[in-house]
Amino acid sequence: MTQLYVSLYKDISGKGYGKVLSEVKDWLPMTQKTLQHNTAVVRQCLAEWGRTQRVLGDQSSWEKASRNADFEMGFEDVTLFLDSTDLPKSGKQSVSRKSDEWSYKENSPAQRYMAQMDAKGRIIRLWGGYSPKTYDGHFLQVQKAWFEESLRGAVIAADCHFFWGKDNIDGVTFHIPFPDKKYKSKENPTMKGFSKLTKEQVGYNARLKKVRARVECPFGQMRTMFKSLHSCWREGDEQQNLLVDVAVGIHNYQIK
Repeated sequence: MTQLYVSLYKDISGKGYGKVLSEVKDWLPMTQKTLQHNTAVVRQCLAEWGRTQRVLGDQSSWEKASRNADFEMGFEDVTLFLDSTDLPKSGKQSVSRKSDEWSYKENSPAQRYMAQMDAKGRIIRLWGGYSPKTYDGHFLQVQKAWFEESLRGAVIAADCHFFWGKDNIDGVTFHIPFPDKKYKSKENPTMKGFSKLTKEQVGYNARLKKVRARVECPFGQMRTMFKSLHSCWREGDEQQNLLVDVAVGIHNYQIK
């Protein structure tokens, strides 16, 4: 149990192993290598629990979660939300910006994670980590069959990056903002912004923004919860994935 607490403290505080050891050496003597190994084992165990807290559900459960959401006019049918985030890794000085590991969002190497959430903010499906150079539109193209089979009947609110899904994924409805002429997207090179949005389109975008704001992607909260996810990760992709599983599990467990 002591090792569990120390490992959680290390990831919550974001402190290095040497610093943590200096704080616990009087009552938990061990080498830095041993502490790092034990922490990896703890993450593995907690991640297994964390994954049990993700339940995809079905159209009935998604609609139940959104029943009392009181979304804006025209978006009463929204049941799910889709968003991605990049979590930074070490190597900023050694990794080329052309590398598949480089994230322009984080201005450093990173891994990207995609979260499918219900109207209560629970993450019901998680993808990642994967290359931050994988645009959200391309992600949908790769996952098209899964969306059509597993999310049939869902109504998803998302940003412009997911525009591809609106016309190309059958059985799933996407609410996406109308892009203005300033919008540029490498995910959708054939999609051009409107030269000037109509009053109705502006209103649609404003209401959709309010709807999406009610169910923010919880990765910001997770990065606050575990400072190790906020700073540049130094322990390899798999260990970062495990800590994300832990954070998602805790996040979902807290939502009634």
